[in-house]
Amino acid sequence: MKIYLPFLLLVGLLYAGCNKQVCRDCPGFTYDAEGFLPDYGAEEIRFRTSEGDTTVFERLRVQTSEPAPVCSVSADEERDIDCNEISEVQYRNAAVGIDLTMNFNQVLSIRNTPEQTVLSFFWKDITQSEFNRTHAVLVVPNIVLDGELALLRDSITIGGQMYTDVLELRQDATAFAVLPFLSNSGRFTSIMLKEGVGLLRLQDVDGKVYVKID
Repeated sequence: MKIYLPFLLLVGLLYAGCNKQVCRDCPGFTYDAEGFLPDYGAEEIRFRTSEGDTTVFERLRVQTSEPAPVCSVSADEERDIDCNEISEVQYRNAAVGIDLTMNFNQVLSIRNTPEQTVLSFFWKDITQSEFNRTHAVLVVPNIVLDGELALLRDSITIGGQMYTDVLELRQDATAFAVLPFLSNSGRFTSIMLKEGVGLLRLQDVDGKVYVKID
């Protein structure tokens, strides 16, 4: 059977046209994470526990999205492509046996929505390989409160100091049942932080409280 070259060329051109990539130059992570959470990325974060001990989370790594093109064969034009940028920092508390990752996920969309940025907290046992996200909150364009998992405290005294407008991220103790490999030391029912100040207080499922100190 004869196959004519012009026909093969036409098929090739049609195939290439159907699979043409559209690209967008994404700027990398641009959100001011340290402005929202000043101790984000610090070399260490120190806490005093309700038992009177001082315990330290030491920084292990920082990862931040760099400017790069993002391409898609399913997009019709550049404005169909979202830039999904992240910045995260991992800490380890060897004495307690847990790792903490704080993650900011920034989505930059041209077509559908304004910028959206979510702050998440991930925990794992040092002996495990996978992190479990236990707390998250939308911080851009506005902090979203839901009355159960995220609420804003008008005023609260922590470590002998009164703070106003404290954001508390909650997790019901029963929710950790689906995370059997996360020990009690990594199960936090409450994380308190203040925009522009940083982390303030943690409380685990056993009622143990961690208050951040300088």
